[in-house]
Amino acid sequence: VVTPGGTRVTLAMKAAVAVGEARRFLVGDSDVQLIDVLAGRLMDALARAESVAERSEVVLDASALESLGDRVAIRELRSDTHSGRSFGVVASMKVAVADSPVSSEDTTLPEDTVRKWILPAIYERLSTGRGEFLAELRPAYPLFVRFGGIDYDNDDEAVGKLDDFIRRAQRIFSTYGGNLLHLTLGDKGAYLCAVFGPPLGHEDDAARAAAGALELGELETTTAVTGIQIGIAYGRLRSGTCGHKRRQTFTCLGDAVNLSARLMSNAPPGEIYVSESV
Repeated sequence: VVTPGGTRVTLAMKAAVAVGEARRFLVGDSDVQLIDVLAGRLMDALARAESVAERSEVVLDASALESLGDRVAIRELRSDTHSGRSFGVVASMKVAVADSPVSSEDTTLPEDTVRKWILPAIYERLSTGRGEFLAELRPAYPLFVRFGGIDYDNDDEAVGKLDDFIRRAQRIFSTYGGNLLHLTLGDKGAYLCAVFGPPLGHEDDAARAAAGALELGELETTTAVTGIQIGIAYGRLRSGTCGHKRRQTFTCLGDAVNLSARLMSNAPPGEIYVSESV
């Protein structure tokens, strides 16, 4: 891709596939935003498969290799030294796979249903016809939170524990004017990605992010989660919606997002790491 400024950007992707049962449930405050969650050993296996995949590869977990059998050609076998699991890099399919085209029919969902799945600030802009203003390049403070302590496979109360934590986190972000963007569960723990600034900025967003982070750290004493690590960075982010018109999400992209994630990863449990600019 050649940008208007003449910069040439090469895009690439990698994919991982795992097969099995996973726990699927809803968490979050419907007055803020509901979040659809997949959790359990299968998602951990999927994350490990993704970690061994390289640029432009499709990697199959052992469960997918067993499920596909001789219907797929494998170019290379790999193993994960930590888990001992085997993975296969796909060369090609040996059988024809039919397309599953998306229906051309558009269905309008009831407004009270849609509202529960969209952040209040985003919903307000969309409902007043200002959706085009969601795409912005603006200063922002991305915040990442890593947490553990919930066993999604063996704990019958796991759903309630995660829901309680997410609701409390959402209230903290809302109180300080931030927004929870994403929840990710993987083999190395769970992550929250939030942002202060888009879509509504404040002059004191740095202080708001820091104060919110301090309260988030205290959730380890009032919820079931453990090992909370937090990272905050600052920079110009591209905020807006991405995805097909039937499944869009609001997100923020930029170097500061990557930096805040690295700060979180390096912060000891119970600590908050911030960049010099914060």
